[in-house]
Amino acid sequence: MVQMNQRMVRSFMSFTIHNLDVQLDQRLTERARSERVSKNELVKRILARAMGLETGSTPTDEYYEFLGRWSSDELQEFEQRQLDNTRVDTGDWQ
Repeated sequence: MVQMNQRMVRSFMSFTIHNLDVQLDQRLTERARSERVSKNELVKRILARAMGLETGSTPTDEYYEFLGRWSSDELQEFEQRQLDNTRVDTGDWQ
């Protein structure tokens, strides 16, 4: 009998959740967007955490309080201040 290692088996597992509540789907969408991951990745993380299968913190967990926390006004201000960084002064390269 051929045995597959645990990683190979796990990589092929998938399932579908039927009749997902609209509000839950919206919350998952919002959270995935704020964490900048797919809904699939978010759901896998939530399930792993709920089942006690976390393998330790990830960089996004460790720095979560600093990620995706700008208001739209703060983002606009940052992008405005960065405009000068997008221009190349050819005189600097002579």
